[in-house]
Amino acid sequence: MPAPLTADDRFEIANLLARYAYAMDGTDPQAFLDCFIPDAEMDIGYRTVSGEAEMREFADYFAAKPGRPWYHHITTISIEGDSERARSRCYMIMTDLDDEGRTQHAGCCNYHDEFVKLDGRWLMARHTVVV
Repeated sequence: MPAPLTADDRFEIANLLARYAYAMDGTDPQAFLDCFIPDAEMDIGYRTVSGEAEMREFADYFAAKPGRPWYHHITTISIEGDSERARSRCYMIMTDLDDEGRTQHAGCCNYHDEFVKLDGRWLMARHTVVV
């Protein structure tokens, strides 16, 4: 039977969510892919992406998408699981800049994520956006 989640596990999962947010806001497809296991699945509402090839295609598309800067803010993270598998729920609020450079609200949703620990690292196995 797996051990319970430790404080370090929870910190690493929260840090993974932060790396995911920075990757979504940046233009580095590899930083995005580094958040996931190779056969991960991602359901973003209007599209489901699974496996390495589709994840790479999405990462390349999103990195080239115009309209930056935008910012994914992840908050109210709840994590459950054990030392091998975990789940989280959190809120995501997105902001961007208006034509005068002022921050404005650009959207919000919930994230429901599943994680696995591989070779001592927590990675996303499934990422689901819930509006």
